[in-house]
Amino acid sequence: MPSNKDLIADILKLDESATVDGLNNNALVDLLATLTDGSDDDITDDVDESLPPFSVAAGKSILTKRGILADGDEITADDLPMGDKTVKHFVKTGHIVKN
Repeated sequence: MPSNKDLIADILKLDESATVDGLNNNALVDLLATLTDGSDDDITDDVDESLPPFSVAAGKSILTKRGILADGDEITADDLPMGDKTVKHFVKTGHIVKN
């Protein structure tokens, strides 16, 4: 998961008046997903079928339902809580790359 500092920065870029004081990491992810809901519908367009659609970015690792995935590992929405919303968020923050 991205740090609270990263999430707060992303939220405030989208809505400077957002109240983020006292929110935990999950609440911040939910708020960010709400603010970006529907704006990233094109993330999965034009995917090369020979590569997995998404993989963990170089130098990053993500704790998933399957365990810890390291850079280059394939990752899907099923691996993450909140599925597609979390994938979209991680793509925006650079933790997941679209292949």
